[in-house]
Amino acid sequence: MRYEEYAPSPDLKRWITCHWVFAVPPDVGPLQHVAPPDGTVTFAYVRRIRTVILIGPALDAMKRRVYPADEVWGVRFEPGVSGALLGLDIPKIRGVVTPLDFLLPGLAARLNDRLCKARSAEEAAGVFEDVVHGLNPAELDSAIVGAARALVESTGSTPIAKLATDAHLSERQFRRRFHAAIGLLPKEFARVRRARAALVQMLSDPHERLTGVAAGVGYADQSHLTREFVTVFGGPPTSVAERLRRIHHQNAW
Repeated sequence: MRYEEYAPSPDLKRWITCHWVFAVPPDVGPLQHVAPPDGTVTFAYVRRIRTVILIGPALDAMKRRVYPADEVWGVRFEPGVSGALLGLDIPKIRGVVTPLDFLLPGLAARLNDRLCKARSAEEAAGVFEDVVHGLNPAELDSAIVGAARALVESTGSTPIAKLATDAHLSERQFRRRFHAAIGLLPKEFARVRRARAALVQMLSDPHERLTGVAAGVGYADQSHLTREFVTVFGGPPTSVAERLRRIHHQNAW
């Protein structure tokens, strides 16, 4: 199995974190795949069923059955921009995994029609970007987008009180606006980003000890790391990493 991420065009970096592809060989599966959460909104085009799936922000890993020769092309949106870009009430799609045409039928029709003709992940990325270029986004909550980026860059370690102060908001106002834009509360988003950062670190250096991983991303100790992995991924760090190492990851962050 293979998972790879691609950077978006420079003019779309404020909207798109990355494009990605997940491919299953024809001799593998069916099996259960575990996709780490990232706290954002994602579109995933499943070629087998020719449908774009919307994946809302979530606190735990998404577990889905995949089949031989499956290939999925996706686009992950920047934290905090999807409500303005897509006209969605983001808290209402928290934890939601659904065909896009249930929520945005016009957009889904445009994407599905063009993606079914694409022959590669690179062509799919072009389709996603063309469609995003054609959208008419509302004004972003720039203070919250900046705070979310700060949490991503610090692997969830920046204190929420500091983020609120930097945004010139009370903590109560900050939590309310963050939830409206992201779909998760600030501490929930920080928790997801820290767990994801720990997993990426474990996959990039399989020989690093868990104590080092825990310290590197801001956990109090190895026990704290283990508890969070059980909550987010449904299993201890070593077993989660072992399962995901069966997938060849390229440029994943």
